[in-house]
Amino acid sequence: MNLQTKRLQITGRPVRIPSSLIAWSIAATLVVASGCNTDLILYFLGATTTNNPPPEMSITFVLPVTTQNVALGAPANIQWADIAPVAGTFITLKVDRVDPTTREIISELQLIASRDAQADGDNDKFAWDVTGVIVGSYQPVITIQSPSGQSQTTSAPGDFNVTSTLPAPTLTFTNPGSTDVTIPNPGSTTITWTDNGVANPDTRITLQLDPTAGSPGDERTIAQNISAGADGNNGSFNFNRNDVDGNPVPPGTYTLVATLVDDIHDNGQGGPITVSAVGRIILDP
Repeated sequence: MNLQTKRLQITGRPVRIPSSLIAWSIAATLVVASGCNTDLILYFLGATTTNNPPPEMSITFVLPVTTQNVALGAPANIQWADIAPVAGTFITLKVDRVDPTTREIISELQLIASRDAQADGDNDKFAWDVTGVIVGSYQPVITIQSPSGQSQTTSAPGDFNVTSTLPAPTLTFTNPGSTDVTIPNPGSTTITWTDNGVANPDTRITLQLDPTAGSPGDERTIAQNISAGADGNNGSFNFNRNDVDGNPVPPGTYTLVATLVDDIHDNGQGGPITVSAVGRIILDP
């Protein structure tokens, strides 16, 4: 022992003691000092016990915390903070389109199908490109799940209100107006309307005849893909009793319905914008 000490003093070289040996040496000291409190010793060594459990899996939103307006073409920034103590834990992210008044879910969009919650490090964020998204209110919803199947789902406290500079399509029929229009056989009539084609020239119009208003599936399409911007804020179509395929529409009383599509607006409930004429079209036998 004296010879070894003397040699170290002569060379002046540092002696490297393994960290594990240091840890267990301190642990042995703690055994005596703590009255053999093994929980304290294991905590010091980084082990988990009933008194030192691992952190529970959790996730919470950082953004959005309030409702934010996001214009089409701009990113909607989503951010969260998670605790994922178990390897293989992953997150999924979606947005629910909701009715801003009733909070009823209209539809959903999947943004992240699966992302490793540990591997993403500080990258707990996602830039949602809202290009092509229907105008409306969207609430982010995130789920964290461990390999064992334990999961936690939370919704953001704020919405993204997707907006557009284009107004929603509008249309008002002028013929038929408030009275019915009867078409003899043979015969025809010019259907007319006003719209906002100047403000929203992207709108495309489809005209249908519905023999039983409110019962979908039996409509007859008489015109489609009419550009609202082609004739300013006015439109017309000459109806000669035939549908778009050239087949005669049977005699009867019909409600005239216009469907307006511009790819960024709908009726607020996930369906197309539709407008019905007040006056009906009557096809004589």
